[in-house]
Amino acid sequence: MKMMDVGDAIHLATASVLGVPEMHTRDNKKKKGNIPLLTLYETTGNPRLCGKYDLKISSPQAAQGLLDV
Repeated sequence: MKMMDVGDAIHLATASVLGVPEMHTRDNKKKKGNIPLLTLYETTGNPRLCGKYDLKISSPQAAQGLLDV
């Protein structure tokens, strides 16, 4: 049985209660059978959080700078 990490559940609950449209995470690794957040919707087969909330879960994208060393 796959479950969600307690910390992840708290983050998702807080985002949904506050009406956050997008949550950024780098959580893409399976840890002890837990569901990674980035593949949550694929794993559950439901495109909405709890079938109710439109919360986009994505990895943050940022341009990488150069170190002038």
